[in-house]
Amino acid sequence: MHALRKGQSRSFNLTGDIKDEVRMIERAFGLGQCSLTEAMTMLEDRLAA
Repeated sequence: MHALRKGQSRSFNLTGDIKDEVRMIERAFGLGQCSLTEAMTMLEDRLAA
């Protein structure tokens, strides 16, 4: 959390919006999906469209 406040995690925030910050916090504390699961979900959604 301290690194987020200091702006040290800016390089990991690819889109620059709050959603990426939320994802980082979820992953850091084991609350959200892992990045591979999220990437596969996004890929499946795009292929289905």
